[in-house]
Amino acid sequence: MKPIYFLLTVLFFAASCGTTKQSASTIDLSQYQKFGDEALVSNQAPMSTAEARKAFNNLGENEEKPLRFEAQINDVCEKKGCWMVLDLGEGDEATITFKDYAFFVPKDASGRTTIVDGIAKRKVASVERLKHLAEDAGKSEEEIAAITEPKETFTFEATNVLIKR
Repeated sequence: MKPIYFLLTVLFFAASCGTTKQSASTIDLSQYQKFGDEALVSNQAPMSTAEARKAFNNLGENEEKPLRFEAQINDVCEKKGCWMVLDLGEGDEATITFKDYAFFVPKDASGRTTIVDGIAKRKVASVERLKHLAEDAGKSEEEIAAITEPKETFTFEATNVLIKR
């Protein structure tokens, strides 16, 4: 009978020494390019795009809220990579700028998945600001001229950005 206990003990230890799964509350940072303040980069799992959309929609005008969320990049500034637009789903987007203009992201990052940390805001963008963003995005003169009214927008000032490799 002792050999069976010994065998079960060996099997138990062998099974527990296998590869461990990554916790659902963390991410593997080696899967991402890092931009921004390295000291603030975290492997904490982000909230989903749907949760982020809900958080943005619950903000009052000019209200701010710290968030960490994951989303797809819809657009990036073609001039420098100094801003990007993220898809929040259901037709909502958030324009991401970078704290103190301290870093930029690759200009070819559109379509990739990103995780951003920073401050979410809901505000009204002026016609001038909307035209500036459209120009940076390489929109046509006709598209820029068609911007004639301010628009309520979701903005986000990122302290750091992770872009999936």
